[in-house]
Amino acid sequence: SLRPTPPSMPSQKSQNPDSLLPAAVDLFSISERPHIEMPADVVSQPLLLAAEALARTHHAQYDPSHDIHHVLRVKSLSLSIAKSLPTPPDILVVSLAAYFHDLLDAKYLPKDKANVTAKDHLAGFWSLWVDVISEEQRTLVERIIESVSYSKEVKRVKEGKQTAWHETCPELHWCAWPLGLEHGWS
Repeated sequence: SLRPTPPSMPSQKSQNPDSLLPAAVDLFSISERPHIEMPADVVSQPLLLAAEALARTHHAQYDPSHDIHHVLRVKSLSLSIAKSLPTPPDILVVSLAAYFHDLLDAKYLPKDKANVTAKDHLAGFWSLWVDVISEEQRTLVERIIESVSYSKEVKRVKEGKQTAWHETCPELHWCAWPLGLEHGWS
């Protein structure tokens, strides 16, 4: 399927990316962003900075197995693999899925949020970025978030719920495979 991509803009290297973000996004200093790898499209850079800020806030309270360094390693591995492919998958989707892959991890959700969907969880975040990321890309990120986890995959396979999409979606594989490496899954 063809995925729409955000419109391209000329590079604006001299512009501070933080100045492109909505005022409501509380960002961290430049020195705290050691692992940001941006797609060439300057339109998506503020979105990725905001996604990392959300991931940092969310993971600040967790143990080292699920802290921001884990998220950044998964993102870095995902992008390295995805960019090395002859036909790279949607790099924006891979980046966002890597940042958000543990947002719905049941171990870290309050009991009253145990059944929240990725769409509901990210609705406020997505509302700030409707002109940057397509509905198809948002939906794909949400579906990946709801699909990545060792226990979810084992359960899905055991129950015969593994679909062709789970087997063939390149963005899912290039987010989930590095996650497995990070956790030592074989």
